[in-house]
This record gives sequence, C-alpha cells and structure tokens, in this order.
Amino acid sequence: MNRFGHIKYSKFIFIIILLICIPLLSQTEAQKKKLEQERANLEKQIKNTEKLLQSTRKNRKNSLAELDLLNAKLRDNQKMRNIITSELAYANTKLSEISKEIPILQQNIQDLSVGLSKIITLMYVYKTQQNRISFVLSANSFNEAFERYQYLKQLANIYKLQIKNYQASLQKLMDLQQEYEQLKEEKQKLLAQQDSILIVIEKEIKNKNILVNELKKKETNLEKQIKEQKKVQQELEKQIQIIIKELERARAAKAKEASKSPSGAPATKASPSIASIYRGKLSKPVDNGVIVGTFGNQSHPVYQNITIQNNGIDYNVKEDEWVKCVYDGTVSAIFSLPNQLKAVIVKHEDFLTVYSNLSTVNVKQNQKVNKGTIIGKTGFLKDYKANILHFEIWTDSKEPENPLLWLSN
Repeated sequence: MNRFGHIKYSKFIFIIILLICIPLLSQTEAQKKKLEQERANLEKQIKNTEKLLQSTRKNRKNSLAELDLLNAKLRDNQKMRNIITSELAYANTKLSEISKEIPILQQNIQDLSVGLSKIITLMYVYKTQQNRISFVLSANSFNEAFERYQYLKQLANIYKLQIKNYQASLQKLMDLQQEYEQLKEEKQKLLAQQDSILIVIEKEIKNKNILVNELKKKETNLEKQIKEQKKVQQELEKQIQIIIKELERARAAKAKEASKSPSGAPATKASPSIASIYRGKLSKPVDNGVIVGTFGNQSHPVYQNITIQNNGIDYNVKEDEWVKCVYDGTVSAIFSLPNQLKAVIVKHEDFLTVYSNLSTVNVKQNQKVNKGTIIGKTGFLKDYKANILHFEIWTDSKEPENPLLWLSN
C-alpha cells in the first residue's frame, strides 16, 4: 500500500471512523420521573388529610375520627420519607455514574482533538486545487490515482463528521458537568427534607400517643362504637349473602338448562380469576377522600388487644360527598342500617360492590347504572364523629376482596 506523510490511507481512515463511532453514555430518567410523580400524589394526599384533620379538630375534639386521620397522615409521611430515601439513592447512583462518565468523555474529546489536528494538517497540505491535482496525478498507476482521489474525498467528509462529533462531545461534557452540580444541590435539599420529615413524623407520633391516652378515658363510648360497627357489618354480610345465594341459584339453573341440550354444554377452558380480569379497572367511589380504614384484620387504633375485621375500606370525606358507582351494573339491594344510615349493593357481571353509610340514595332497586352514576351522599356517623363511606367488593367465592387491588390509581 502506498504511503503519504508516513500514514497508511486505509489505516488512518479506520482510526478516525473508530473515534467517531465511540458511543456516549446515557441514563434513563424513568425512575426519577416515577418517584417525582409518587411524591406529587402523596403531597396532594397529605394536604387533603391535613384539611380534613383541621376540620375534625375544630368541630370535634379527641374523636376516633381524628385518630384515624392522624394515623393516615403518619402513614403517608412515612411513605414520603421512603420516597425521599429512594430519591437520595437515585441521586447518589447518578452522581457516581456521571463521575465515571466525565473522565471517559474527556479522554474521548482529547482523542478526537488529536485526530482532528492530523486531519487539519493534511487538509492544509491539499488546501489548493493545484496541490490536490498534483497529488492525484503523481500516482504510479491508475488504481493508485483513483485511491488517492477517494482518499481526498473521504478526508473532507471525515473532517466534517469529526468537527460535528467534537462539538457534540464538548456539549455533552458541559451538560454532564452542569447536571452533576445540579444533582449535588438536589442531594443537599433532599437531605434537608429527610431531616424535616423525621421531625414531622416524631411530632405526629407524639400527638397520636396523647390522643390515644385521651380516648382511653372514654372507654364506654369506644365500646359502644365497636358494638355499633359489628351490628352494621353483620347486616351488610346478611344482605350480601342473600344476593350471592340468588346468583348461585341463577347460575345453577342456567347450567342445568344447558345440560339438557342434545350436544350438552360445550367444553370451556379454565378462565382467569375474576380479580385478575377487573383489577385496576374500577373507578374510585369518591372523588376526594382519605382512606382511614384498610382491608383485613387489624388492631383497634386505641385498644391494640382488640382485633377488628374490615371487609372493605373506609373513606373519611367532607360533608355530603357524592358517592359514585365504580363499574357498570344493576342495583340489587337498598336497605337501612342499624346506625340509621343506608347501604346500596350493585351487582356487576361477576362481582358485587357495596356502598355503606349513605345519608341519601339516588338510585332505585333493579336500576341499571354505569361507571360514575351517582349512588347517593355520604352520611355522618354520630359516634365516630365524621362522614365515612364504607366500600366493599365481593365475588361468588363468598369472601370479600381487597378493593385497593381492584380500584384504578
């Protein structure tokens, strides 16, 4: 292979192209955006809880409703602390990545600079048309002349690419250095927020303990509330089981009718669980509210030795909050509760939803309803001293489902 300036044409071009093709590192922002969204949602929820808490404290001192709201706020602030911890971990990881990326990029820029200076030197030699023509015509053969012509052509193209890549690398370096400084500043803010949220949590725990001690002095009232809740729960379960039995009879009659056909009932594949079909597809029964009662067995907020069974979830809401149907269906039952409020059961294709503690009902028996249809308004629980919506989901398994696994968001 012929040489010019002691550089092989093909080898030189290969080195330049190799430098151009060095990839720049990139880092996805998906994790950070997810944490920011969770933080925004939680901040909104905490603000709503605080608003309800202030209203409760203003009108009804030392109530169980206040304690449940305090627990909800404490729980959300602990979640906020976890999010801040995750954001700090992300910031530390990102800072570590950038600190490793910057030297690599600086070396890349240095290599590009060396390659660029060589190209500029060569291009200076052939800056005039006469020099370029002389270089091509001085070849020993036609093939060598053509190779020299191609070399000059590639040299000009590589120069443009090299300049473009050099400028892009410099810009990338400046962006990384700026991001590094921003992350350092953000980290300091997060550390301050972490300290602040710890102070808030400690204060809330102290307030909670004070309130628990005050409520323990009202043992008679609390015992009355527990008995009242059990009566309401028993009435709800009674009505729910009646409807479930009706559904079972209807399903059995349908299966019997199908078996009478000459060909018999067609074979069907095993279907997925009802919960997996509807999970995340149901809308929330209220637009604004704080979940103060979660699903399942749990200790009483005042008497830790007493276990409470919750077949659904409880929303603390503002006065006269509208309650909406969470999915298309038919109203199966409307009945009164021992606490002087009302409940509505809606039958959907494969499950039931229960809306309890309503002051008014806006639907009728056997009425077709859609997602978003107004069911009624929340009622005020006198003993509990708050407006509470109790919401349940049941399937034909005769067991309640955790609504949080079914509701969207």
